[in-house]
Amino acid sequence: MRYSIQLLLLASIVLLVSPLCLYAQPVQTYYPSVNVAWKNIVTDYGAKGDGVTDDTKAFRKAVETYLNQYNSTIGVYIPNGTYLVSDSIQFLQGYWDCHLTLQGQDPERTIIKLKDNSVGFQDTSNPRAMLSTRAGNQAFGNYMYNLTVNTGLGNAGAVGVDYITSNYGAMRNVRVVSPDGGGYCGVRMERAWPGPGLLKNVEVDGFQYGIRVGTCEYSMTFEDITLKNQKVAGMTNACNTICIRHLTSTNVVPAIKNANARVIIVDSKLNGGGKDNYGVEVTGYSFVFARNLLSEGYAGALSVDSVAIQGNNVVEYHNSTDFSRWNNDGTSLGISVEETPNYVNNNQADWADVTDFGATPTNPIYSVKDITKELQAALNSGKKVIYLGLLGDNGTYYCVYSDITIPPTVEMITGFNLSQIACFNNSSFVVNETGSSPLFIERMKGMRLLNNSQRTVVFRSSGLSTYFNTEANRNGKVFIEDWVSDFQPKYPVQMWARQFNPEIQPEEQRMIDNPGGKYWILGLKTEGRATIARTSKGGQTEILGGLIYPASSFSGNSQAAFAVENACMTIVGLTMTSYVGNGWYGVAVNETNGDSTTVLESSDVWNRSAYNFGFYSSQRTACAPSSVNQQEPLSPTEVFVYPNPATGQFFVYSGVVWDRGFVYNSIGETVRDIPYQTALNLDELVAGVYWLKLFTPDGRGLQAVSIIKR
Repeated sequence: MRYSIQLLLLASIVLLVSPLCLYAQPVQTYYPSVNVAWKNIVTDYGAKGDGVTDDTKAFRKAVETYLNQYNSTIGVYIPNGTYLVSDSIQFLQGYWDCHLTLQGQDPERTIIKLKDNSVGFQDTSNPRAMLSTRAGNQAFGNYMYNLTVNTGLGNAGAVGVDYITSNYGAMRNVRVVSPDGGGYCGVRMERAWPGPGLLKNVEVDGFQYGIRVGTCEYSMTFEDITLKNQKVAGMTNACNTICIRHLTSTNVVPAIKNANARVIIVDSKLNGGGKDNYGVEVTGYSFVFARNLLSEGYAGALSVDSVAIQGNNVVEYHNSTDFSRWNNDGTSLGISVEETPNYVNNNQADWADVTDFGATPTNPIYSVKDITKELQAALNSGKKVIYLGLLGDNGTYYCVYSDITIPPTVEMITGFNLSQIACFNNSSFVVNETGSSPLFIERMKGMRLLNNSQRTVVFRSSGLSTYFNTEANRNGKVFIEDWVSDFQPKYPVQMWARQFNPEIQPEEQRMIDNPGGKYWILGLKTEGRATIARTSKGGQTEILGGLIYPASSFSGNSQAAFAVENACMTIVGLTMTSYVGNGWYGVAVNETNGDSTTVLESSDVWNRSAYNFGFYSSQRTACAPSSVNQQEPLSPTEVFVYPNPATGQFFVYSGVVWDRGFVYNSIGETVRDIPYQTALNLDELVAGVYWLKLFTPDGRGLQAVSIIKR
């Protein structure tokens, strides 16, 4: 029958509350070997990867060798194999010893394994790491992709990865395992100073602790994390800020122990077997925000100083002062989250090297080479993936002097964490056609992108870039992961960000501008004195966790960190740090509703909560569906529910006429069968997460929408 969608919907629900496991999505395993500025651990450094030979010396040599004498970047490609090591692989500790990329071929078959019973890895009071990045607050751009790190048998004091990155950097598609469960920690981030950075699609199996985070700066973001079989805790956090979405934990011990720190966790499921434990245990002077947090087998999903919170289904909770200035229901906006699209292309024939078309990098200080025509030729080649793999010194760029058009045939442009573009004469890369695939811009710096279409754009591990748009891009979609740039489109868009680090100093400027769109940000770190975010024209912005870091003195004491102008904003779990005189925003939030303006002084926030901006939610009338729809018409399949979350009554809006709908619970059972109506009353249902699916008169299904009933 035309309305039999329970199984399909249930699959969607499982994805919502149960994060994707490590290999649930296809993984990129093909990488070009020509004109890519990586060194190969086998062909360049003599590693064997046969599971027998000790490859410690090869790895040590690799992480000590810059790609050239004028560039501090290190890029190491690791083909499939099992690489035995018997000692720590310690990356250099000099001032510029960062920008490290360890690129495995396949996360299931690229394995770095510590020899069983290795000397120096048994002392749990003095844990020792297999892989250890440079520490400090300038450990920029440390990346690990497509690896399994195995700490071997009989190594009770072993740490898989001691990971620090600054401003940008990520671990993606990485598995860390202690085969006998006896290692100390899978991923450790307790040296100075972890973050901001992103862990995405990372699994830790075994160990005393899965992940440990410490020190008070600069915040870390986690998504699609799997923790299992830990003996003390899945994750610990002391003093820092951790922003988490899609955590799956299968443990008897607590999934998270958070002491004197900040934890933001949403859309996660914790499976346990310890009736005396809670999924998330928060103690001391801590801030916690939890939304859509489910648990099974524990005494409850969340406890704060040993007090149980909302049983096994935390719909939404925070333990902070509510700094909101207008009357509202005291909850977050709850903006619907879309998953970042994934891109994989393992067909060698689809890849094009820009150097084959004559596009090479140069240093414009010494030698100007305009590669606009050559780069345009590469983009026009019909290839789906365009890569910039050559690398020169630190001042080397692919120099563009006039606009370049990105045709719809191009699906990804990548620089492998190595290359950067310089756009002179205000030139841009222009998107004029939507095409059949999102456009992926990843692992490069300096992209100036003008979107003159409805094409979805995904920025991953890119920075120092700019996103412009035209009227044709109104209500388009942008996804950001591990991004160091501002975001100020002229026309409203829908934007979802994971690990977002805008840095702008001048006070008269803005880092984030939302002129009527919808922005959702998990993990925000800022640097500079500019207004952090302005939301206007009925827009909606939700910021979940992070650090405000002005890093310099203000000219006065009236600069606002956030501005809300006839729009809506939720701010959750932001802390602020400054080490200079007058290094504080004078105003936390300026909020205008009609002709009225309220001011939330910084002194009210920072003094009352010891630098923690725990919870703020603006008035809601300015982002009611009427004002949003006036700015952004719904697409033919789109459904909008407002308010959401709500205690009982929801208003339903759609891009086309519908005549029948169904409400499903979290296990896919139909709980309401409804005819067409604009007001949906769910007073009789218990609090929790539900799904609404609407159908047109001809049986066509519209977008399924999650509803949070309080």
